[in-house]
Amino acid sequence: MGANRFRIVNIAKSSCPFTLSLDEIASDSEGDACLDWNRDVVTDLKTMSADLVVTTATRNFEGAETVPDAYQQV
Repeated sequence: MGANRFRIVNIAKSSCPFTLSLDEIASDSEGDACLDWNRDVVTDLKTMSADLVVTTATRNFEGAETVPDAYQQV
């Protein structure tokens, strides 16, 4: 049985949720900088030809953890 080979790449930016919608970025964060960074990440992911992308991003809305539609779209 051959060895499975895979690579894990961690891409993160503090206080910058992975979305392309300014509506989902907190007003106290650098919104435009987050959007630019996220666009670059999407481009990088396409270049990597990743087989799997895992994200963790929820928001607490009225006491329940939810995943905004804009997060799912990315």
